[in-house]
Amino acid sequence: KMNKQFLDSIRDSARKALEIDFEGEEPAFEGLLSTPGLYLKIWRIEKSELKPWPESKFGTFYEGDSFIVLKKKSISEVNAHVWVGKDSSRDETGVASFKLLQLDNYFNKNTNIYYEPQGYESNLFLSYFQYINIIQGGIDEDEEKEKTEQFQPRLFNIRSIGSNVKSKQVPINQKSIYSGDVYLFDLGLILFNWRGKKSNGFEKFHGAVLAERIKAKRNSKINVITIDEGNDTKYNIEAQKEFDNYIKRYEQDYDDII
Repeated sequence: KMNKQFLDSIRDSARKALEIDFEGEEPAFEGLLSTPGLYLKIWRIEKSELKPWPESKFGTFYEGDSFIVLKKKSISEVNAHVWVGKDSSRDETGVASFKLLQLDNYFNKNTNIYYEPQGYESNLFLSYFQYINIIQGGIDEDEEKEKTEQFQPRLFNIRSIGSNVKSKQVPINQKSIYSGDVYLFDLGLILFNWRGKKSNGFEKFHGAVLAERIKAKRNSKINVITIDEGNDTKYNIEAQKEFDNYIKRYEQDYDDII
C-alpha cells in the first residue's frame, strides 16, 4: 500500500502546478518538436531548475530527487512521466509537476501524462529501461559523497519485474538479504555478487553485467567475488563467511533507513 503522506504530497504538488501560468518557455524543451525519430529524454530537478540527465545514467534514480522522463514512441504517441523519489521534497515535486504540464503544453497538450511514485512505477515506465537502479540520497548528498576520498559501502538488491530488472539500494543488514534475489555489496575495492538460491537467470545475468560495469568504471582495480547461496565448495563457503563479516561490520539500523 502506498504511503498516504507520500501520495498526498504528490497530489498537493500537482494541484499547485495546475495553478501556475505557463507564460515563458523552458529552454530544456527547445527543439524537441523538430527532433527526428523516436527518443527518450530525462531531466532531473536541481535547485528548482531542469537539468538534462546524461544517457550514461538512464535508469538510475535518486530517492531524494524528482525526474521528468519523456518518451516519444511514435509520431502520435508521446508519453511524459514524473518520477518522484520517496524522499523528494514538496518543492522539488511541485517544480517537476509544473514542468511536466509545461512539457505537455509545449506538445500542444498531446502527451500522455503519468506520475511514477518510487516503488509503484508503471509497466510502461519500466519498459523504457533495461534495468532500474534506485540510490539513496539526492543531488545534495550522494553525488557529493562520491567526490570524497572516503568510500561509503553500499548494498544493492537486484530483482526482476516481468521482463525488466530493478536495482535498489537497501540497508546493509541481514534483513535485506532474500534468497529469491541477487545482491551487489560494493565496498570500493571489493564487490560481492551474492546470488540467492531462488534467484533466476535473468537476475544473475544482470548482476554480473552491473558488477562488470562497476569494475570498468574503476579501471578494473576491484576484486569481484561471486557467491552462490547454498554452494558447498570451499571457495563459496569462505566467500560467504567474508560476506557475512562485512555485513556485520557495516550493519545499518534497518528501521531508520527504509
